[in-house]
Amino acid sequence: PTFAKEEKTDGIKLPIIMYHSIVKNEDRSGEYVITPIELEKDLLYLKQNGYTTVFVNDVIRYVKRGGELPEKPIILSFDDGTYNYREYLLPLLEKYGFPALFAIVGEYTKFNKNNPKVSKTYTYFDFEDVAEINRSKYVEIAAHSYYLHHFGKRQGVKIKKYEDKTAYCEMLEKDTRLLEKSLLQAGVRPRVYAYPFGAYCAESEQVIKRLGYEMSLTCNEGINCVKTPENLFLLKRLNRSGTGKSVEAMFAEYGY
Repeated sequence: PTFAKEEKTDGIKLPIIMYHSIVKNEDRSGEYVITPIELEKDLLYLKQNGYTTVFVNDVIRYVKRGGELPEKPIILSFDDGTYNYREYLLPLLEKYGFPALFAIVGEYTKFNKNNPKVSKTYTYFDFEDVAEINRSKYVEIAAHSYYLHHFGKRQGVKIKKYEDKTAYCEMLEKDTRLLEKSLLQAGVRPRVYAYPFGAYCAESEQVIKRLGYEMSLTCNEGINCVKTPENLFLLKRLNRSGTGKSVEAMFAEYGY
């Protein structure tokens, strides 16, 4: 492949495609649910049009140590760790030789394959599954919070109005450390923090940077331009809706 060395002066364009659940029944397709057929159409389009999916670690290396990236790099990100990734996603990653980033929510791991109350369509990986998929050469794991992936008094990990900043930072650090502890037991040390619902604040960025994260992901729509380590925070993602535009259509819209 050709490598984008010259572009280093201006930074390199980096789209991140965001997926969620993969369900075979197309009647269940929605904003965060896609069929395996639609997913494979995206992957085939990328393969046939010279795009190269890259590991997050490749991007971090590129900006920090001047490594190389392929000419049209993209990141595929899959949020929440739904169990259907095992059946539908992993075989496709292997078939196309594409790496992907899986963002794991600690709390969701209790809704796993051994839980009789859980619908088979919306079952999640437990930490044993995470350890297993992490052995795949096509998978990287990101942190997606432990107990903070819901709307309540707080929007995801975002600070509440009038909340004490010190108490807030302690809360987020404790939640993140809890997830890291379980991931570490599964053999994973995450370098990327994917914000639940894309909700973030200045304080959350301070906490995750202090904890050593090298990249954070939002749900703001757009294509990134990366050049320096600071560009790796608050990265935008393009949500691939099961009822919306294909990756081909989204790229056409952004001229990529």
